Amino acid sequence: MRTVAETQARLHSRPFPHGEFRRGQLRLESLTKNNASTEGNRVLIGVMVKDRERFADTGGWGFEAWAGDSRDERLVKDGGASCYGCHTEKRERDFVFTEWRD
Repeated sequence: MRTVAETQARLHSRPFPHGEFRRGQLRLESLTKNNASTEGNRVLIGVMVKDRERFADTGGWGFEAWAGDSRDERLVKDGGASCYGCHTEKRERDFVFTEWRD
């Protein structure tokens, strides 16, 4: 398990090394009830893997995503081209949206 300092250093380093694996989840809402906020429903789980040779057409990243809490409803049907289309706005950050916030 990484320390907070190690995690922070990895998130600040660019470009990410070959073989880097990123995962994330997207939730578009938060629920508030009785003065408490909780996460809304999961929209998707996404993963990225860095392999400059294998995924040269998508910035060196392979993309995959699954709908909601599904383990078999794959969302990426175009080899990651649609994912890459959005990720190009983060080209200067090696196509990764995640960043460390202080």
